[in-house]
Amino acid sequence: ATLNAGAGQAAGAYTGTFDVTVSYQ
Repeated sequence: ATLNAGAGQAAGAYTGTFDVTVSYQ
């Protein structure tokens, strides 16, 4: 499993939010 944090910056361009996104893959 890989923990990705900080992806919110890229996703924010589409979602309108720039919160830190934490996802487990």
